[in-house]
Amino acid sequence: VAREVDAVLGFDPNDLFGPTFLDLVIGEIETHLIVQEQSGYMSMDQQRQVGVFIRSYFTTLKVRKRWDADAVLNLSGFLVKGLCGIFDAPKGLVDVVHRFIDMEEILYTIPRYRDHFFHQLKVFLLGFCLINQLNRAGKLRDSALSGPDGMRLWFLTSAFHDIGYPFQMMSTWLDGFIGGVLRTPEPRAVSAHRRRAEPPYLPTSLHWGALLAKDYHLWHFQCIVNRLCQSYEGIWERDDLPKIAPRLAPCVAVDPDHGIYSSLILQNFLRTNLSDEHTDLVACAVALHNDRVAELLHVTTGAKLCFARDPLSFLLSYCDLAQDWGRARLLSPRTKDTEQFGDNVFDNGSSPSTGAGGPEVLLLQGNTVTVDLRYCRDFAPGEVDEWREEMYDKRIEPLTKYWAASSGLDFCIRYFHGQTTAGRKALSELVF
Repeated sequence: VAREVDAVLGFDPNDLFGPTFLDLVIGEIETHLIVQEQSGYMSMDQQRQVGVFIRSYFTTLKVRKRWDADAVLNLSGFLVKGLCGIFDAPKGLVDVVHRFIDMEEILYTIPRYRDHFFHQLKVFLLGFCLINQLNRAGKLRDSALSGPDGMRLWFLTSAFHDIGYPFQMMSTWLDGFIGGVLRTPEPRAVSAHRRRAEPPYLPTSLHWGALLAKDYHLWHFQCIVNRLCQSYEGIWERDDLPKIAPRLAPCVAVDPDHGIYSSLILQNFLRTNLSDEHTDLVACAVALHNDRVAELLHVTTGAKLCFARDPLSFLLSYCDLAQDWGRARLLSPRTKDTEQFGDNVFDNGSSPSTGAGGPEVLLLQGNTVTVDLRYCRDFAPGEVDEWREEMYDKRIEPLTKYWAASSGLDFCIRYFHGQTTAGRKALSELVF
């Protein structure tokens, strides 16, 4: 995708992040992170290292307005590797960064595939700002995110939550490629003589999920289930617990789910230098972030997953959904997909700041967390109805059936359309 953009327009930092989001991150660093110690970090030194490293990344991006694809990917990979060092991530994860970038080149051959490398980075940065603001307001007190490993846990969760995506997409790709070669003949192509014989042909069925899952660790899978049961003890009925593993197992062996696979992969790395307690938190959050898994659990237990019980999992799902701006797509013939509505931008407004950084972009105001997303053109009345029907009602709003805040906090994502912030018009508002 980056190479396609570079061939036509070059690669501008605003294509990736947008100026308002840059203001959010830089304001968080300059007004707070390098000024005063706060929860979620091992020390003030680590806190400043994180802030300075992220600020240096954006400062370098802003040096020029045109980047070729390889240069911006290498620079972004350098940021992720640097943060791996600051947070003492397993060395193998650094290799995963490069392998994931290389694998994405193959995945972009699948129609309408969206980027996930930059998406993971932006999910981390969005949550980085949000968790800092929640910690300063005391909203994460007594949770793992307020402890000295809080931001480390968020980085390991958010920056790698989609590394299992190749398993999910490769199943589709291989089935289409090889299944097309080994396709079973249509019955009408079989002669009348053979139709009277014993089965005229053998059906060809490819179960890529079973092949990919052959050597996965059952113990790691059970750790996800155990952590879920521990987090929701007293909410889920005892009769529901034996049903959870069988409901989730097809996501490994039959129809691969990238959330489950990302969780299994991360556990292999993290258990070498992270406590089992913290590894289970990360593994559970990554496994749940795909709405398919959350829906299966909701159907099984009848209960919602919630911020109050598992803030790390909730925040990953919230930030993953909210991070919908600047996601490059393969240039392909338009279909009835999200492309028809165009791109949106991060569009939160600024508030006065008491710090030295000037106006500040806030995600948390009072007891409400809000992310504003604006499609950068005016929709016709028919398009507004179509967006609500095709996007909001089918893909966005159902998430409120599976997730809840339940903590005195409201989490919102507000959708707008319009060419400018001042002239934007409301589409819908998602509230947890």
